Amino acid sequence: MIQLFAPAKLTWYLEIEGVREDGYHLLRSEMTSVGLVDQLVLEESADYLRVVGSRAVPLDDTNLIRRALTLVGRRAGVTLDKQIPRGGGRGGGAPPG
Repeated sequence: MIQLFAPAKLTWYLEIEGVREDGYHLLRSEMTSVGLVDQLVLEESADYLRVVGSRAVPLDDTNLIRRALTLVGRRAGVTLDKQIPRGGGRGGGAPPG
């Protein structure tokens, strides 16, 4: 079993200062953490996706966890304890659109 924590942050400002040679942007930002944390529990010997703490997270193929596992060709039992509001600043797991 693997436990991972993803703490929420608040970005006070974000500036794009240029573009690197590899095409990624050079950024300057200031952030602070807030008291919300999502928790992932992974079990390599299982194959499920379960969400607790929020009913607003899709479990279909639009789910970012499911997409990441598919991308790397892996299966796992995943429990997400979702405490950070979905879509808050678009960094809360909501797909673009």
